[in-house]
Amino acid sequence: VLKVVKNSLMSIAIDKISDKRPELKKLKDLMDDMHALIFTNHDIFSIARTIDSIKEKRLLKPGKISPVDVVLKKGFTGFKPGPEMSEMRMAGVPVRIFDGEVYIYQDHVLVRKGQVVSPYATRVMALLDIKPLEVGPEVIVGIADGHIFSKEILLKPLESYLEELQYAISEARILSIEAMIPMPDTIFELLVVPARETIYLGIETAIVSSETLPILLNRTLGESLALLMEIADRLPEVPEEFKSIIRKPEAAEEVEEKKEEEKKEEKKEEKEEEAPAGLSLLF
Repeated sequence: VLKVVKNSLMSIAIDKISDKRPELKKLKDLMDDMHALIFTNHDIFSIARTIDSIKEKRLLKPGKISPVDVVLKKGFTGFKPGPEMSEMRMAGVPVRIFDGEVYIYQDHVLVRKGQVVSPYATRVMALLDIKPLEVGPEVIVGIADGHIFSKEILLKPLESYLEELQYAISEARILSIEAMIPMPDTIFELLVVPARETIYLGIETAIVSSETLPILLNRTLGESLALLMEIADRLPEVPEEFKSIIRKPEAAEEVEEKKEEEKKEEKKEEKEEEAPAGLSLLF
């Protein structure tokens, strides 16, 4: 239901129901012009967007302040030489006759933003059917469930609400993890951290468990091999076969290099033997 009422009547109505609806008192601060009230059982956000979408294009009236720049683009106007061309020139539009038609030979700012609109400019806009002014109802506030929503909130795109909601969820998740607050969405992360710290503590204190046993064995084996590598050359009682197991990496690399060189020499000898055999076949 749409109602257009005087501000005085609206003020009296608000005073009468202010005991039951105290939030309506804030509307008195907005009663500075003619307003319309819309009463609905539907979603006020969708109603506000519908109202805001109602726009109509209109000409700028002479003597008014232009809210926008009015720019004429270069091109043909559709008029033959005549009074229309004279009116355009009186408004300062750069026109000339081209191929028997009035032609704007460069872009021209007919009216600048904040400038008073002249009668000549209005006439040119009427001739060229230029309607730069958008008029329509303006959403001011909405009231639902005892809360007043401003224009910015009512007309905010739904995508912005979704982005803010996702951001809030992400921040709440991070805060829950940092503050160690158990929640259904964060309980896994909260359990992973103590579990890792428990395993780390078990390794450092050498406490044997199914998780720490492989790591402790690898560490012990590594430390034992390192110790044996240091003392292997000094203690004659270490068996030779055991020494080969704990041979230093440098020595192992040298043995491998020697094996590679021996293989290369064997291949050279085989080629040298094959060459004379091939020559004997020629004779």
